[in-house]
Amino acid sequence: MNETAEQKIKQAKTVLALNHVWYSMVLYLLKFQESTAISTLATNGTHLYWNRKFVDSITVYELMASICHEVLHCILMHMDRFGLDRTHKLWNIACDLVINYMLRIQGFILPEGVLFEYNGVHGAKKSSEAVYDELMQKNQPDPNGQPDPNGQPDPNSQP
Repeated sequence: MNETAEQKIKQAKTVLALNHVWYSMVLYLLKFQESTAISTLATNGTHLYWNRKFVDSITVYELMASICHEVLHCILMHMDRFGLDRTHKLWNIACDLVINYMLRIQGFILPEGVLFEYNGVHGAKKSSEAVYDELMQKNQPDPNGQPDPNGQPDPNSQP
């Protein structure tokens, strides 16, 4: 019997509440909402948006890591630290590199394809601001102010 995406989310949240209380304290403040506007999961600090196809495609353990990834965006206040002088795409990549490193060293099983390195920059033991600055040095903006991803995978398709 295949479980529904809603059942998988409920199971992931329950396991996190029992085994990772630190994450669940913020997790249960977020309102979960299905969305087709995103390809994986996303948060704005009050909602955790999830895509049914993505949730159906990963294991419960990968979903737990993906949910914790979004919770860490909230805990680390990435939305508040964005700043007016940063490009959204590169800031998100920097934050993702830091978060994915944190989750990996905590033993979480992350979905295949998540970013651990981008253009030679990693997030190990660094702040998102430091990673962003390194990425900016390697990704000179194009005339429209957008970073040049130099053929790297689309970070918006990664949790």
